[in-house]
Amino acid sequence: MDPQLITELAKIHIGFKLPVFSLSMITWNDLVVGTLLFTLPQIPLTLGNAMIAIVAENNELFPDLFSDPPVDSNRRIRQETGAANCRAAGRTL
Repeated sequence: MDPQLITELAKIHIGFKLPVFSLSMITWNDLVVGTLLFTLPQIPLTLGNAMIAIVAENNELFPDLFSDPPVDSNRRIRQETGAANCRAAGRTL
């Protein structure tokens, strides 16, 4: 082995450190960039996974569950999913 590499590896200090709460360090620019880069692209993914896929699976597994047109079942599933998300968000606050 390379002695210089061993010397450099010996200088490494391994330890544990609690994370720093840095909400006060966030700027408006950080919020705008974070929203544009992370939140907006997530919307179509959430819509597809949380709404369209649930409705399609529900209609496939339980075709006779709703006697109403599919629009009513879609609306009901959206409302129930939204209510479940609000309840879950209330538990985390």
